Amino acid sequence: MISAALGPQNKTTYNGIGQVISTTAENQNGETVEESYTYDQFGRIATKTSNDGTVQSYTYDKNSNVLTYKMDKDGETKNDIAYTYNSLNRLTKFDNGDMMFTYSYDKNGNLFVVLNNKTFDYNYLFTYNKANLPTKIEMDYEKNSYNYTMSYFANGQKYLEQDTVNNVLNEYDYDSLGHLVVELKMVDNATVAQLEYSYDKRGNRKSMKSFNDATQTWDVVTDYTYDANNRMTSATRSVLGDVTNTAQYYYDRNGNTLAEQNKTYTMSGEESSDMALSGRVGSSTTKVYTYDRLNRLMQYNDGSTEAVYTYGVDNLRASKKVNGEKTEFVWNGQNLAGETTDGISTIYNYDVTGIAGYKKDNEEEVRYIKDPHGNVIDMQQGYDFIGSYDYSAFGNQLTSTNEDNPFRYCGEYYDNESGNIYLRNRYYNAPTGRFISEDPIKDGLNWYSYCGGNPVMSVDPLGLAAGDEFKTILEAAIDFDTEYITTSKYLRMEVGSLIYSYESSDGETVYSYAKPIIGEVHSVKLDEVAKDLPEGAIRVAGVHSHANSQQFSLDDMMWAQHPVLGVPLYMVNVENNALKLFASDLQMNIYGGAETYIGDDSSAKSGYNEYNIDVKTNIRGLSLSEEIALQYVYGSKWDEHMKEDCGFGCINKNWPNGPRDWNIKDSAFIKEWAAKTLSKRYK
Repeated sequence: MISAALGPQNKTTYNGIGQVISTTAENQNGETVEESYTYDQFGRIATKTSNDGTVQSYTYDKNSNVLTYKMDKDGETKNDIAYTYNSLNRLTKFDNGDMMFTYSYDKNGNLFVVLNNKTFDYNYLFTYNKANLPTKIEMDYEKNSYNYTMSYFANGQKYLEQDTVNNVLNEYDYDSLGHLVVELKMVDNATVAQLEYSYDKRGNRKSMKSFNDATQTWDVVTDYTYDANNRMTSATRSVLGDVTNTAQYYYDRNGNTLAEQNKTYTMSGEESSDMALSGRVGSSTTKVYTYDRLNRLMQYNDGSTEAVYTYGVDNLRASKKVNGEKTEFVWNGQNLAGETTDGISTIYNYDVTGIAGYKKDNEEEVRYIKDPHGNVIDMQQGYDFIGSYDYSAFGNQLTSTNEDNPFRYCGEYYDNESGNIYLRNRYYNAPTGRFISEDPIKDGLNWYSYCGGNPVMSVDPLGLAAGDEFKTILEAAIDFDTEYITTSKYLRMEVGSLIYSYESSDGETVYSYAKPIIGEVHSVKLDEVAKDLPEGAIRVAGVHSHANSQQFSLDDMMWAQHPVLGVPLYMVNVENNALKLFASDLQMNIYGGAETYIGDDSSAKSGYNEYNIDVKTNIRGLSLSEEIALQYVYGSKWDEHMKEDCGFGCINKNWPNGPRDWNIKDSAFIKEWAAKTLSKRYK
């Protein structure tokens, strides 16, 4: 049995074949959160037991899709779900006894129909354009209906969203970099909100203006300033030209806000001042934040409300205590499965669109109604509407009629006590459109920005930065290496993507890569990534990992030289985390640089050559929760492959957390990763 310390108060224990069998986390109050795991014969999680009396159990089909999920609390069943899938492993049915959803998909894999035909009848119908963007969503309930239509610019940016049944209209406009600069919200032809945003060259919000429809003036203006590290240093709010509020922010060398000083000006010109110590970003006069050494929010105090937060070894929030009232959380992967407050349990259910509803002890199921962005806009219990919400594009609440419900903007958890939204890795502050702490994976150039300034087309459920753009193709390939080499090494499977080019606002050609896919042990179908390329994007290279070999295969070379699909191909070598490139000499001026030619005479005759690219990158590690998720989703793929008695060296590279012995070299590597949090990088 092997134990690895994850910190001075955290511990993970492994069995002899490297499976996590228990985790222990002790918070600053001396409270302990313990979890233990069991596995089936294929290394997939069978049970997860917590020391609060919660037991979660799973069964799987032959493709490792979850067939059943059950949650028991102190011997009483709280949730019991059965899942059904089609031949493409897409979910087609969800049934928990109270609700039953059925799903249908179009030929492109887009969700087409959602039906709930159990205790309460409603259905969703989706329509898409050629770019697979939704253009219409029809939602019919027994006593209400919603009919959304969406329109897009040629570059795929949404400029219009309209609910024609309830007479709700949202209009959007963007700058040349894709930042949201104007949003207009109207209900029954009356303006609810009209906001205008401006940005500095680093993507920080420079100003926010609110238009008064009655006076036809931009009567409320907030201006922001930042330091060289994109940390907000001041915010100044003016009404009709007169300053009403100012805030100054001060940071330590780690990027944490050390102090927030707020000043409120009266009509007579007098001012009052408060100092909020140990804080990060706050919007009221006195908000005090306290963090642990992993930069997790541990305490919040605004003078009238005191909150204490604890976290498990998986870095997810285990509990919060607000003014003495404690709530304990239970997680199913990255989804909040349930919570308990004062002995009352609330169970949360999800469908393919995200959070679907909840059920409290001895109460009728509550269903969430969401807009196309995933925001909870209405709550329905039986035939009664018990709550409604409206938001700006960045999630600032415009209206709210049920303060007890936690799931709101983007279907994520809203903390009433602080006004922040919990996004697993950090907290988001909607009024400022920024996170209260740095991006833990340090993605991109701005570590506080939310969704790159475009919350209309993007969401960030994990509190990690949206995708970046790169000046060269090689930079994009190196970033792929940085982010996905560990996943490929851990899975022993290939991961791949397509690098594409597009024109930036200043007319320059820039590059990015599409959302990567996980393939098989010796292959990944890069052509499947093409459907995720933005409209107007030009694919310029392929990039993939070799989890079990170091050389380009014949298929790789044929793909790169294809007369129609072919573009130069990068390969990440998992043995030393190096890049290789298969390309023609002519293309080397664009796709590489001064790399080392390693091709032989046969490859030279084809007009394409193989090159080594010497790069040094900081590789992102996997969190414990990521490892666990990857285990039971992909573990059976490796086992099925091993049954074929592969002759390419796989027999000595076993699945790290499966039923067979570990490869000794990789065992140490992966356990080292298990001892790190998502906020750390490995060099």
